[in-house]
Amino acid sequence: MAKATKQFSLEHISQSRGLLMGLATLWVVLSHSHNVDFAQSHILSAIHLTAFFQNLQAYGSAGVDLFLLLSGYGLWYSYSKNPGIKAFYARRFSRILPALFIVTILYYGWQGTDGLGDYMAKNLHYALYHPTYSKGEFWYFSLIIVLYLAYPLLHRIIRRWGLLGAIGLSLVSIGGTFLFRQINFAYFDKMDVALTRLPIFFFGIWIGKKSKEGTGIPVWIPVACCFVFPALLMLLPHIPLPGFFMLRYLFAPLVLSLAFAVCWLDSWIPSNLLKRFIVLVGVYSMEIYLTYETLNLHMGGVFKASDSIGITYALACFVLSLLLAFALKKSSEIIVNGLKK
Repeated sequence: MAKATKQFSLEHISQSRGLLMGLATLWVVLSHSHNVDFAQSHILSAIHLTAFFQNLQAYGSAGVDLFLLLSGYGLWYSYSKNPGIKAFYARRFSRILPALFIVTILYYGWQGTDGLGDYMAKNLHYALYHPTYSKGEFWYFSLIIVLYLAYPLLHRIIRRWGLLGAIGLSLVSIGGTFLFRQINFAYFDKMDVALTRLPIFFFGIWIGKKSKEGTGIPVWIPVACCFVFPALLMLLPHIPLPGFFMLRYLFAPLVLSLAFAVCWLDSWIPSNLLKRFIVLVGVYSMEIYLTYETLNLHMGGVFKASDSIGITYALACFVLSLLLAFALKKSSEIIVNGLKK
């Protein structure tokens, strides 16, 4: 068990990556648990934690930002180790595309779309960028595909310019987002869910760079983050901003504080059953992300909540999602291995 020193190594993010992926997954799952109502919990009310859990659920989409932070961080290590573009693309896309195509082909075959063009756009994951088609339920993967394609260039920029590169890319993306909002608001209204997530990805790459260089930060920073995260979470509903899209930019400090806090706590808390379960969830993060919300929205005729909060229904959907995630990951591995022969 690692002990804290005067410097807290950024490599702790790598060491706790599985735990962070699992927490990000569970956070997104909570936000997609549309039936859960913490206001019905007498226990939370008695200990004055109702508002905290309601905010945790309301801003659970910040779990996506945590995914992007960890993705940028991990890509720095992966690309630095093997900088060949062809091999990089092969590794990245063989991980996500088989499972993604399996789910989207089945989902849109079941739910239907607005014609063949819309069907193709959603299954080939360019609907997010098309001016007339809706972005679809799997917009995150449309974003991550583009980020993977752009990564070799982003890597070169941040390798050369470091923090200035990450800040410059973020300022360009933020400025472009606001300009885009003025030019075509309807198109922007569809795209903002992705555009506002770009800065946290850029900073994830830079943090990965500093981590690989062996950089540390004062240990008081992750300790302070244990208090900063809940404070920010409680402050978010009270920050006067003209539109939820601007609030998403504040998800960056929220997830950074969570990541540092979790890494510091993980360095002190020994391995236990709960941590191992969360890490297991992180292993199947993509597959759970792909399946859970659909189950939560459509299993009402199969599962029934046995409690007023709705936890039992959400738990049943999560267990089924986890089982489907195992099968989906195994199917994807079979497809990839078959294509390699």
